[in-house]
Amino acid sequence: MPDDNKFQKLREIEYTITPACVFCIHGDFPSTSIWGKCRKHRYQHLKHDNPDEGRGVSIITTGTCPDVELDPGWVSQFGAHQEFLETT
Repeated sequence: MPDDNKFQKLREIEYTITPACVFCIHGDFPSTSIWGKCRKHRYQHLKHDNPDEGRGVSIITTGTCPDVELDPGWVSQFGAHQEFLETT
């Protein structure tokens, strides 16, 4: 059970959880890095040509874009803190 005083303080300070790349179904992050790649947004790399696939753009865990799609597995781990999740 969440501590009411803790949640009261979080509301008081207008705490939010931003829908970030790390929580997105398109984010691909190695377990020990804050840097990863996006599986949705791809580009043709000038040095390494792969015309069929392209490459996922480099992203950081705390980044976000308009196409963020939250992974239900991550969101379920927020528990009662889901109330602080920003919505668009």
